[in-house]
Amino acid sequence: IAGISSRCRVYRYEGGTTWSDCGRFGEGFRVQSMASFKGHLYVGDDTGKCYRYDGGTKWTFCGQLGSDNRLNTLMVYRGNLYGASHFAVYRYDGSTEWTPVSSREMFSSNQLYGLQIYGGHLYVGSWPDGKVMRYEKPMNWTFCGQLGISPEYKINEVMDLVVYNGKLYAGTIPLAEAY
Repeated sequence: IAGISSRCRVYRYEGGTTWSDCGRFGEGFRVQSMASFKGHLYVGDDTGKCYRYDGGTKWTFCGQLGSDNRLNTLMVYRGNLYGASHFAVYRYDGSTEWTPVSSREMFSSNQLYGLQIYGGHLYVGSWPDGKVMRYEKPMNWTFCGQLGISPEYKINEVMDLVVYNGKLYAGTIPLAEAY
């Protein structure tokens, strides 16, 4: 929001109440996601772009997830960095290259969130149908259930997935449910 928010910045905790400014990157207004990958910090913003932290206040552009305008979540899986946008999941191939491993049609969704690893597989949650899908190989995903209220309303959003005590959990809105 003009005059209220600023461009994306990341801060590093130094202990106590001290934080260090790691600098500004990109043209987005929200840091959507972060992941540690091959000794570097990667961040995604609300323009669908990814950046790598190179120390001090230096950031390197690492590409955009197709033409999508969000990089909602990042996750390392089987030695690769994956990112989910509103419409698809992508694999980072280095430099500024991202390869789609799903398509919008596969999920019939408008937004993808909460990449998580469980039982050796990569999972993703979606909106508006509240679907959870499991990655098998590029362009091949398995439907693992639909969460939330009756799907006729098209408002179920699987916001996050987490593994706790050996089980996979999902948090959804609009009713703040956990599965």
